[in-house]
Amino acid sequence: MAARIPHHHDPGVAIFEERGFQHEAAYLARLQDRGFEILAIDDDGTPDDTEAAMRSGIPVINWRDRRSSPRRQENPDNAPA
Repeated sequence: MAARIPHHHDPGVAIFEERGFQHEAAYLARLQDRGFEILAIDDDGTPDDTEAAMRSGIPVINWRDRRSSPRRQENPDNAPA
């Protein structure tokens, strides 16, 4: 029998999560202001959609699925860090 992992609800986690979403939105806005094309792939997007976007050369792909976003990122030379 597998050991149960205890669950602890920490309301502070929601605050950090929301700040992360705000930071991401501000970063994407900065990239857009600098002229980068941004493609948003929503929750119903598929891995094929992501692959097609990558192959097309779109410089910024944003997965909007907050549950399981892939995190391989390459920072373009002229993108803000």
